[in-house]
Amino acid sequence: MQETSHNTTQEIPWASLSALRLFDRVDMEAVHPLLKECSVRSLHRNEVLIERNQENASLFLILEGVLRIHLDPKSPAIATPGAGETVGELSVLDKRRASATVIADCDCRLLELDETLVWLMVHASYDFGRNLLILLSERIRSVNGVVDRTMQLQREYEFHATVDSLTGLYNRRWLNDALALEMTRCLSREQPFSVLMADIDEFKGYNDRHGHLAGDAVLQAVAAAVRGTIRDQDMGVRFGGEEFLMLLPNADREQAARVAERLVDNVRRNPVRRQEDETLPGVTISIGVTSMLGRETSRALLERVDKALYRAKHEGRDRVVVA
Repeated sequence: MQETSHNTTQEIPWASLSALRLFDRVDMEAVHPLLKECSVRSLHRNEVLIERNQENASLFLILEGVLRIHLDPKSPAIATPGAGETVGELSVLDKRRASATVIADCDCRLLELDETLVWLMVHASYDFGRNLLILLSERIRSVNGVVDRTMQLQREYEFHATVDSLTGLYNRRWLNDALALEMTRCLSREQPFSVLMADIDEFKGYNDRHGHLAGDAVLQAVAAAVRGTIRDQDMGVRFGGEEFLMLLPNADREQAARVAERLVDNVRRNPVRRQEDETLPGVTISIGVTSMLGRETSRALLERVDKALYRAKHEGRDRVVVA
């Protein structure tokens, strides 16, 4: 870290201070004696002014240059205040350690007001206190905006990490955690829990005959049928390839079988559209159905419904088999 230099008080640009927002409408004659106690600090590019979690007892007014504010020095800056803006005011006001690291983005000159001078200035000038509050509120709003955008990006990341991009249904990664949780929840409430496993009949041949784009359209059409058939509390999953899994909490085997029959019928009757003006040959699906048996594992449940699906395929496809 480079050594920080302090200039003499004669280098304070008295005439230009009144043009800065911190001193807007401030009676400069009233605060002049206090300003004479301040000093000007010079920083070189990438020099650290304030370190996060360290003590800071000064407010810094940027006279020249730009600073970067980082919650983590290794992460992008959450704010880049420039000439006329302030840093360090929050730790001065709440007497807590700095909440961020502040680094010079270029060579900078700063007016430093220590904690005692800040409060003396507030008492000497109502306008100074008002300006300081406005600058602080703008900084907080700016940081809140960054936090909101970060949270939105996090939500989008989590969404894309658990949702299949082609069909819009949950993906296998989501299922790995959700299935056991749903089974436990239904068991604790003494509710039945059923699963449906569906497979598009002769999907490979369909792809070979009509192309992969047509195959994608089929997957999307079946996913739409799944969403249109199951209840709001049910969950549809693209299990892999052309297989789909549906989780039906609080549904017994007979109820699940009726849902499966409706889904088979919906897929059989509805056309596949690649574009609004292009209708593709339709498809059928086979479905296996089973319900949770006591305190069994999710693996045991999946193995049983997979065997039911295999029977549906073996017995002629386009049908439902209940295990």
